[in-house]
Amino acid sequence: MISSLYLVGMTVGTLSGIISDKLGRRPVFLASTLLQFLTVFCTSFAPTLTTYCILLAICGLSHLINYLSAFVIGAEFTTPNRRNLISISSFISFSVGYMIGPLAAYFVPNWRWLMRLHGLIGILYIPMYWLIPESPRWLLSHGKREEAMTILGEVARINGYYRSTNFQELDVTKDEVTEKGLLFHVLTVIRNSRTLIMVLIISVAIVIVYFGISLSVDTLSGNIFINCFLMGLIEIPGLIAAFMGVKYCSRSYAHSGFMFLSGFACLLAALLKNVHPIATLMFALIGKTANAGVFYIVYVHTAEIVPTNVRNVYMCAGSFAGRVGSILAPYFDYFELVPAIWLQHLVLLFSLISRCC
Repeated sequence: MISSLYLVGMTVGTLSGIISDKLGRRPVFLASTLLQFLTVFCTSFAPTLTTYCILLAICGLSHLINYLSAFVIGAEFTTPNRRNLISISSFISFSVGYMIGPLAAYFVPNWRWLMRLHGLIGILYIPMYWLIPESPRWLLSHGKREEAMTILGEVARINGYYRSTNFQELDVTKDEVTEKGLLFHVLTVIRNSRTLIMVLIISVAIVIVYFGISLSVDTLSGNIFINCFLMGLIEIPGLIAAFMGVKYCSRSYAHSGFMFLSGFACLLAALLKNVHPIATLMFALIGKTANAGVFYIVYVHTAEIVPTNVRNVYMCAGSFAGRVGSILAPYFDYFELVPAIWLQHLVLLFSLISRCC
């Protein structure tokens, strides 16, 4: 239940796109970063379980807002041909942080001091107040052209691009929703309802598998710290393979292929759980590798297959559905609501459906 409270906070954090669109990327990123590290630090002093749970939920909220804001700032600062590289960099950075977690826990076994250590890491982020500018695209979309041009000029100067630069191509026009009205926006979503349903179903499936494997690391054979470290390390080759797959072959083939591999590996892990512990760990790692690749492909694929005027709706809906899946993930193993083998069958089914759609 405590794990689910953190994930509930992350679910609420998926609605941060509305705040970011209104107030700007930079203030939301800085505020969520400050809130995240303060909450983590204060968690170490929680006197009761209730206080701990509340702080943990707030930490989950600020964590997702921080991640999404940073992802958007990076994407909006780059050209389309470089955007995939920025996207894969953010996912790999998450995996590196995943690996640092068990290392810190091994050397700082007391959970209160571990939380204080994580909170104090926020000191390293103080220079970001001066280093992270506002997104030029957000400024242009809100009519702040001069400020946007100043930031872009400074970026060009730092990159050694001194000649006169024409930034006309970065102009942002009004969104189709604003021009054609809310009714057109709703009708567009309804017309693409099949795609929306698939985004929701696939998001739930991959997140249940991701957190199902991550949270069951203590049930696998071997040292829990090493297993947790491997769970983060094994994501990196999966992300690189997914990046190459997206770059050199069809998005749908890459999507369904990685999803099928993830489901099949997890199915074998479930079948061998009480027979061969080492093989179970091996197939669980393979499933986690492929699942990390699916995460990346879903972000890229969803953004490309839906109309511009409803892209944010689909991305937020998929993220929200995924967080609902993350809340449910701990209960599948704890209460044995659904046998693990049937969950893997569902993932295999969704991989085939994603190929057809």
